[in-house]
Amino acid sequence: MEYPIPKNSLEICLVSTTPYPGVYFPELRNIAFELENIGKNIVIIAIKQSFNDIDFEIAGKKRIYRLSFFRRIEQETFFMRCAFIIRKENPSVIHIFWRFGAALLPLIFAFSSKRFIIDIRTGSVSNHLIRRYIENTLLRIESLFFHRRIVVDEPLAKKLGIRSDEYLPQGIPSHMINRRHSSNELHAIRKKLGISNNDMLGIYVGTSHLRNLDIFFEGCRQAKKAVPSLKIIILGDALQDEYLHELIKSTELKNYIILLGNVPNENVASYIKIAHFGISFVPMTAGFDKQQSIKILEYIANDLPVLATKTSSNQSFVYEGQNGVLIDDTAEDVSSGIRRISFLLNDREFHHHLASFNEQFIKAFSWKKLVQDKLLPLYER
Repeated sequence: MEYPIPKNSLEICLVSTTPYPGVYFPELRNIAFELENIGKNIVIIAIKQSFNDIDFEIAGKKRIYRLSFFRRIEQETFFMRCAFIIRKENPSVIHIFWRFGAALLPLIFAFSSKRFIIDIRTGSVSNHLIRRYIENTLLRIESLFFHRRIVVDEPLAKKLGIRSDEYLPQGIPSHMINRRHSSNELHAIRKKLGISNNDMLGIYVGTSHLRNLDIFFEGCRQAKKAVPSLKIIILGDALQDEYLHELIKSTELKNYIILLGNVPNENVASYIKIAHFGISFVPMTAGFDKQQSIKILEYIANDLPVLATKTSSNQSFVYEGQNGVLIDDTAEDVSSGIRRISFLLNDREFHHHLASFNEQFIKAFSWKKLVQDKLLPLYER
């Protein structure tokens, strides 16, 4: 299929093997939003979330291509298909969110003037030491073929042995910082979910894959005895996880853990707003230790205290008793952490200083600031 090419060649191309706008990978969406906001023309090459997704569309200053990624052959040829689009669109900067095989693109255009930037958000999260070592080694080798390297933070760069040209941490979307919610909107959501004013509501947003949420749920069950008002809403793919779904449906958990499934990104902020605390529960393994949580900053932007496992990355944002509670990845510690969160929520002094304490993170980690101060200068080098 042929698509019209604009008279002025697009400057920046963002490439990701995730859906756009998608649910779980907000970096692509948020960077595209901020670039468009400052007048940049953008090509986005992403994947389809369903067979019915539109192949190509023009939205504002964005030209969006969605490639099929359902069959193995489609996954293996993704970057080859990207090359045809890049050749046609002719951007000068190609910003690729890393996946195995990404180095094919700078190799194809080795003799062009195009600048290829690799963006590494995480290393291998495999629990198997040898597999994790092999995957991280391959990542490091692939990164050598790019003109510039972005890593989410310094601890991950050191772990992978990669020299980063810029650290680009997870950011806070503008709509999370600036959006105002009507009380009627929030009341309607609470009513729909059966949440009363007396409930202590926690929220977990994200995938259930490799997260050991069954351990977290057991901790909630133990905590319920001491905190009878506890309820938890889960946004993400846990609803599609048959084991977790059956675990909740067949036990007392169904009375206070609500699986909502995937929620459109533009609606996530409303669900965060009705909650009393945010949850960042990941296993304390080598694979997850340096992986920065996407949602912690969004909880912080909404002045929610955070219940988080003690990974190195989480401890960069969550400070015990200041803006949340840090726990081990055991059911017993989950239970203890929920009780400590309950105590903080009933402490007026805690609420008084929470917003001012979190302001340091909001100022430093807004996507608007990160794109303007870090990403644009890197594109122009």
